[in-house]
Amino acid sequence: MVTPPHLREPSKGSPRGFSPKSIRHLVFRSAEKWPLRQPFVSGVKTVRERETPIPRSALVHAWYDGKRFWHLEPIENPASEIVGDPCVIHNVPTTRFHFAYRDARGHIIETTFRSEDIPQGGSWHLADPTTLADAPPAAGEPAGLFSARTGLRFYVYRGRDGHLHELQFDGSWAHRDLTAAATGSR
Repeated sequence: MVTPPHLREPSKGSPRGFSPKSIRHLVFRSAEKWPLRQPFVSGVKTVRERETPIPRSALVHAWYDGKRFWHLEPIENPASEIVGDPCVIHNVPTTRFHFAYRDARGHIIETTFRSEDIPQGGSWHLADPTTLADAPPAAGEPAGLFSARTGLRFYVYRGRDGHLHELQFDGSWAHRDLTAAATGSR
């Protein structure tokens, strides 16, 4: 059996998938040395019919609409190298998908896919909740949660200080040291 080209993407770590409006999407970390030979090239034609370079060690968005080949495009170029695999949470009422990952500086970075009408025509928004909430740097990967009851989203991570930390979004980012809250220490 021959592996389809879309399953042979040169990636690092584990890809994450999601399917808004029955269109399959993958987000993965591109390989540090993206191959320049077929079937992989440093630039690919996307559904928007423009040449898009794929940066090395960046997040790549791939999708398949059931009729066409896999489309590839880089998600906004991160400020620092991505370390580890992203986690994904889905906000069903807004049809938004939130991916969070740790970068080389120890910041938790969130990139959000907004898909109002046409999923393949969606857009990405990048935020740095670690900076926005004045939170300490991470040593471990984030785990995410969206609360259907409150509409809040949370990321929990192990900090370089050995504590568990929570980043919470309720219109703005806030930080809480969960270890200190549980033990009553500072």
